[in-house]
Amino acid sequence: DAEPSCVHFEECGGCSLQKHSYDAQLSIKKQAMERLINETPGMSALAELDLEVVASDRDFNYRQRMDFIVSPEASGQRKDDGSRDIIDLKECQLIEDKNFETFQLASKLAKELGVQAYDLKDGSGELRYITVRRTRTGEQMVALLTSGDVEESRIENLAEKLIAAGVDSVYWNVNASRTDDVIGETRKFWGKQYISEEMLERKFILGPITFFQANHFVASAAYSAIRNFVKECGPRKIHDLYSGTCTMPVVFADLAESVTAVENFPENVQMAHRNLDNNGIKNVELIEQDVAEFLKREDLEMEFSVLNPPRKGMHEQALRRILELK
Repeated sequence: DAEPSCVHFEECGGCSLQKHSYDAQLSIKKQAMERLINETPGMSALAELDLEVVASDRDFNYRQRMDFIVSPEASGQRKDDGSRDIIDLKECQLIEDKNFETFQLASKLAKELGVQAYDLKDGSGELRYITVRRTRTGEQMVALLTSGDVEESRIENLAEKLIAAGVDSVYWNVNASRTDDVIGETRKFWGKQYISEEMLERKFILGPITFFQANHFVASAAYSAIRNFVKECGPRKIHDLYSGTCTMPVVFADLAESVTAVENFPENVQMAHRNLDNNGIKNVELIEQDVAEFLKREDLEMEFSVLNPPRKGMHEQALRRILELK
């Protein structure tokens, strides 16, 4: 019921609903969520809820981060045909124009400087991914993921040219394995160590692999709803499990007597401390531990819990333990 506006729509796997109007897209997503609830054992309580779909202020150019795949044949996104082939993107309407222009610049500079594109088929080459992130404050970060076999001087030249072009932060990350993973070990960075983001009049810092909701507009609505629910319930003590960089405690810590935040990824914990300090928050205890291990504490009591588990979800044993504590 709509004409796709992207020239790559028919073959790109980046987005699949452009042939529908935005209202129709929201309806499709609501129906998908309802099916998930109705067909998943143990979710009968949620089936009684009246789901409300929150629309984004933007239906295009809304993502603040995008990972672009680099290959000898093309650089961009994977085709929507189940293959591992890459589309050489000429545009991307999921992100702001400035982000796409920076991706194009990084790709062009890499070729000029002799940084070879990585070939997943045989493991040859160097540059694997170009990740571009831009915050609502206007700051921009580029992460260059390479194989382990690359000369530092060429990456340094590439990074310095990107900084000179106005990019605020450039990271060089390395994935030396054959696994197709955008996350790698940080070797070096140029410019700012972190870039800043603002949401709900609060300040956050972001690194190259920091998880932060890609759609700023929907994130603001979601965290506002969480804050309002906490305010309505009025708990004295809150547990925030899988806390990440303490985004949620920053949003609602002022509504409670104390917050216990649990996170096991060291880089997230480091950034969480800075987010709490930058927002003047003193009533959050940050525990660096796996959630499943934390929940084994015999003296543990929970009045109110907030959970934002990773994409793979929660382990069943951890979920059962939380239900025992409620």
